[in-house]
Amino acid sequence: MTIVEEATQTDLDKLAEMDTEVFKEKAISPWILKAFLRHGKVYAIKKENEPIGSAYCMTEWADEKKSKKNVFLLRFFIKEEERNKGHGTFLIGEILKFLKQEKFSRVKTTVDPKNIIAIEILCNYYGFNGLSFLLNEEGNGQHRLCLDLDLDRMTFRRGKEKKFYIKTGKTDVLSDERMLANPEAPAEIRKLIKKHYICRGIIRFKGKDYLYFTRDVTYI
Repeated sequence: MTIVEEATQTDLDKLAEMDTEVFKEKAISPWILKAFLRHGKVYAIKKENEPIGSAYCMTEWADEKKSKKNVFLLRFFIKEEERNKGHGTFLIGEILKFLKQEKFSRVKTTVDPKNIIAIEILCNYYGFNGLSFLLNEEGNGQHRLCLDLDLDRMTFRRGKEKKFYIKTGKTDVLSDERMLANPEAPAEIRKLIKKHYICRGIIRFKGKDYLYFTRDVTYI
């Protein structure tokens, strides 16, 4: 049985070990993780009561004008041997439900633009949209795509449909309203976001994966 729940002090060592395995030199220290346990939210996905992944959340200062409660998803991960089994999608879905129940209005996060799997989970499954492109955010050449989700408008009906895949008779011709960007080309991504395109997810085009942008800002 696989469940998602708030992590406890007894999970700390295991979570810190997994974080180090996944993120190497960018791992969060056990001391910082302990602070997250006490003052933020640490969620653990457990299989047969053993942690196989986690996610860390912190709150943002409320929007004084709108009195919105916002949360930042710092990172989420599944340990290597448990990947490609749907655990990451399940983890994010459960966390979004918890946050909605706690009356949060918006979730923001950043992701490596080359991390196709994470972007597919966040954008294609749960409707996160691209806000901005952060150049060299985590060091030289280590860029981040900033994403957000309006929880107030989320219905949790997405499932596994590929809602953002282009459906056109001429798949080699894209209109100005729908553009693709190579996730390894930061200048191209920045240009699209600067022009007010919204990152809608992932599309497979001519055998390759691309970020899919559209000018349509209507919530999908």
